[in-house]
Amino acid sequence: MKKSRIFSALSVILTISLLASNSLLVDARDQVNENNSDYQAYNISSGEISYYSFDDLETLENGEYSPGYFPNGCEGLHEQGLLPAAVVGSDNRTKVDNTAVGPYCNTVYVSMTFSDGKTYRGSGFMIGPKAVVTAGHCLYNRSMKEYATSVTVVPAKNGNTEPYGSATASASNLIVSSDFISKGGPDYDWGIIELDTDLGSKTGWLGLRTQGDSYDNTYVWNTGYPTVVNGKNVGTTMYVGTGYVKSSSTYTLKGTWDASGGNSGGPVFANYDSTGYTAIGILTSGSADSTFGDQYPTAYSTATRITNDMYNLNP
Repeated sequence: MKKSRIFSALSVILTISLLASNSLLVDARDQVNENNSDYQAYNISSGEISYYSFDDLETLENGEYSPGYFPNGCEGLHEQGLLPAAVVGSDNRTKVDNTAVGPYCNTVYVSMTFSDGKTYRGSGFMIGPKAVVTAGHCLYNRSMKEYATSVTVVPAKNGNTEPYGSATASASNLIVSSDFISKGGPDYDWGIIELDTDLGSKTGWLGLRTQGDSYDNTYVWNTGYPTVVNGKNVGTTMYVGTGYVKSSSTYTLKGTWDASGGNSGGPVFANYDSTGYTAIGILTSGSADSTFGDQYPTAYSTATRITNDMYNLNP
């Protein structure tokens, strides 16, 4: 490990999440012109949008990572038989019974409301005391060309049970890639929710990893809140899927872990001797619904990869 980082976030994602103080991470960086920005920070209270660049970030060496933090203990996971994904083959996702321990307690249920009054659901994961990573499309609606007007996260939600009850937190700042806003697509589909409370101090957070090398054949887990599993509505229950990374590109990972609507923003993570359960991507998309039940490469799930820029957005 080149550096020891207690808090981290994904790209920009990594930017806010590692707030080691009460000040906002975005406040510590120089703003740039909108046309030259790499990411945007939207303040829900004021409606103000600020623009920032990756240019002032240091460079990383291959294999940089930060360890996870599991104050409530961590349950050992085992490699389950294959056939997970979007849905790849049969749907092998399983219900998480004890969401209050790591690595599950770091996964959050995300509720987003937009100006038309409609509320949507997604998933996310803690990466620091006040930072949650999720998919960019959970925070910014490209069709409406606007950010969510309110975002609330509930850690480790298990149906009607909320292990951290009052720890539900409303967002104060939303961070989204400028490239996602202008272009869309999975390459830049990441976002960070900055919370108004130290929620992560109670739940802990996943470690983060970035590397230039391929992740092909890496065994991974994906946790989140799908709306439907095996054709049945599962309410607000956390599920875990497993699979292998089959294709690694500069910005995305494709593989055979199962996912469906509601899983967007959840972590795709692996287990390393040095850091334990460590996120390497964010679940953002997959093959069309018409491919569900097919095998890879016809059916696949897609994760937006944690890149050097994302990782380096740590303060």
